[in-house]
Amino acid sequence: MIHKEIDENRTREEKISSLNRFIELHPLVEIQDLYKWLYYGEFGEIVIQEFYSEKKTAPVLHSMLEGLRSDSDLNLAPERVWEPLGFSQRYLMVYLTPYYNLEYPLMRVVNLIQRSSAFQGYRMRFKLDWILLKDEIVSRNMGFSKQDFINFEDRIQFHQLPELDFSDSFKVNYPATTRIVATKLFFEYFPEFSQEPKGFTLLEDEAGSSVPEEEEEIVYPRWEGEAL
Repeated sequence: MIHKEIDENRTREEKISSLNRFIELHPLVEIQDLYKWLYYGEFGEIVIQEFYSEKKTAPVLHSMLEGLRSDSDLNLAPERVWEPLGFSQRYLMVYLTPYYNLEYPLMRVVNLIQRSSAFQGYRMRFKLDWILLKDEIVSRNMGFSKQDFINFEDRIQFHQLPELDFSDSFKVNYPATTRIVATKLFFEYFPEFSQEPKGFTLLEDEAGSSVPEEEEEIVYPRWEGEAL
């Protein structure tokens, strides 16, 4: 199988297209949500990655099952399985309910998250992308001024690039259960999802490049409620 990966050298037009899609899917956003979306795409969910790396699979899996039950109680059934994140799109967001309904194993998501920390991006690129995002949002008259962004940066001590959560209003308006995984890993295991949604540039390896050997398949324990 031809190995594919995300092209990180995306053009300004491609980045703006990604922003357009995010706002189209989530029109009720705050500055904090724009920051989080961009941060997720570059670095993933750092605290969760560190927790998962300690092999604490039982509580992790139970939290996923709780999320699925919450989605069911709220009658949430997103049509898309995954959603691109940020400008560099090193990470993506997996919607657990449609993923689970397609009978994919939850333990595979746990495994991908455990390995996702190796794909974190670069602080300088994030800061440059943040400048682009700010300029674009201010120019659109979405209710956010340049001073609003300055106030936000001062409040969070932007120079430290803290990991924030989505805003409370975002979580209320978009409550579907999700997990963040490295894009490259996700498409290696699930190439069938690489066509949708649009917003990625997938590159084929150059002719003659070596194809990495397949890893030994891991046998995952089944848990109550998990699909095979």
